[in-house]
Amino acid sequence: MRCKWSRGRIKVANTRFTHCIQNQLDIYEPYSDDYENKEAMHAQIQIVERFVIATAQKGPLGLAEEYRNIPAFPDPTAKFTAFTANMRKNRYSDVHCIDSTRVVLKIDSERSGDYIHANYVQNELLNRKFICTQGPLQDTTYDFWRMVYQEKINSIVMLCSPNEEGRTKCDEYWPEGKGNKNEYSSLIVENVGQDDDDFKTTQLIISPNPAFDWSKEDKAKTKHQFVHLYRWSRWPDRGIPDKESVMIPLRLLDLIKSGPSVIHCSAGIGRTGSLMVIEIALKTIMSGQELNIRQITEDLRKSRCQCVQNEMQYLYVHRILIEYAIQYMNTEKTKKGKEACFRFLEDYNSRLGKK
Repeated sequence: MRCKWSRGRIKVANTRFTHCIQNQLDIYEPYSDDYENKEAMHAQIQIVERFVIATAQKGPLGLAEEYRNIPAFPDPTAKFTAFTANMRKNRYSDVHCIDSTRVVLKIDSERSGDYIHANYVQNELLNRKFICTQGPLQDTTYDFWRMVYQEKINSIVMLCSPNEEGRTKCDEYWPEGKGNKNEYSSLIVENVGQDDDDFKTTQLIISPNPAFDWSKEDKAKTKHQFVHLYRWSRWPDRGIPDKESVMIPLRLLDLIKSGPSVIHCSAGIGRTGSLMVIEIALKTIMSGQELNIRQITEDLRKSRCQCVQNEMQYLYVHRILIEYAIQYMNTEKTKKGKEACFRFLEDYNSRLGKK
């Protein structure tokens, strides 16, 4: 099956800022009494202001053109040997998995192989591990849980539904309902709790299966592991969220702000890649570096090629950062920046706000 890595249909209504997200991802508070923090905050505000002014000048049409000039495969030396050799384990034949950044499975690898369509995200600004992966197939759910256990993952973010528009996008790889278990050759995954919240938050425990011969494995790693699964299905495939959900990605990033995380959708490049660009952009602001979404996207594709699947998702990333900037720049000194924010949103809504 092919992913149809191309432009998607616009699926969004006219939107306004719907959630007040404060102090996301440990960014300095605006009115700290600490001198160093105030200096850092001032520098961050200037970075954000320059970004929003430049973004407003480009507008949606300029950003769409910018996106089209980003190479899908920015590293000409990248190899895809494991991807080609394990085609039955790939959900889509046209979404590649880079050899140099792929997750190599070690648990039960002699019998089940070491391949999974998943890549580590390599970026010096990230202070913890992120893995981007495809939605598990029925035959790769065991591989998925081997990866989660091996990499000591704390959080899983699922950005799709198992079925969308009559098509299978991801296997239901977790045990549904408290007390239920999925048993695999080396692991047992148990549902120990599920919340009725926006993300259907599910608490899972992964345990080593005592029936498995662990003598060849690292016994120090054979411990129970607690994992949170967050599921959000209001982001359409190759599209962008509706007006009620426009800022939800920031809430998700706040929930998973500590510990190693796995992020996936169906192909693991569109919605997944967009969320990763937002995370890296926020870390860029916090570090005091200039914000360049084009460069962030291109660099991300060196870890997980083809990330951010189409122009709408690229525009949506900018929209989230613009809305974030509105509540971030709350002084008269940033009047020019705030005006640029609203000018961009007006242009964005006029062009993308109608189906």
